[in-house]
Amino acid sequence: FNDTATTEIYTSLFVGSVRCVLETGKRLKIDNPDIIYNDDSHNDNSYVWVFSFLNDYENFCRKLPFWTLSISIEQNKETKFSIISNPIIDLLTFSERGSGSVNNQRKIRSLTSSEDILVCKSDDIPLPDILSKYKTLSLNSKSIELIYLSMGIIDFYVMSKDDTGKFQDCMLIAKEAGILTKQHGDYIILANEKNINRL
Repeated sequence: FNDTATTEIYTSLFVGSVRCVLETGKRLKIDNPDIIYNDDSHNDNSYVWVFSFLNDYENFCRKLPFWTLSISIEQNKETKFSIISNPIIDLLTFSERGSGSVNNQRKIRSLTSSEDILVCKSDDIPLPDILSKYKTLSLNSKSIELIYLSMGIIDFYVMSKDDTGKFQDCMLIAKEAGILTKQHGDYIILANEKNINRL
């Protein structure tokens, strides 16, 4: 890029998430200060587009295929619609609240319950004792792990409360695929109904 300002804008787009508001009849340009979401200048009923250009940036830099791109629409701080993509592992998953989850034109539903239980967890928490006897998997990608949970590849996911707010796009897809949440101390355990009943 020719100037430092342009470089900083594109760098922030890749590393972080940019929130902008879609308002009827009003087009916003990239240099318009209203393009960045601001709680003070927009009301709660606004539709907010959330772009996560590169979740799991470290995996991307290491040339590991476990990263995602996502676009979501929020209203009143609740995710209404989400699209998550990773072309390397042939992943194109989307969900609208109340309509279920779809991956590559097929409905996904987490109904399986395997004998060899596979557990994933957030990085910042220890594994609860009730799940410590099972095999663990870490892809260093919370978004891919949550989507694999939605597909029934992973049986349990243990998440910190902080991560539930950061990964609302993946949580929408998981809940629409039949994933339930259960509070366990300071953690939240996610699993389908059969696996939740095992606890």
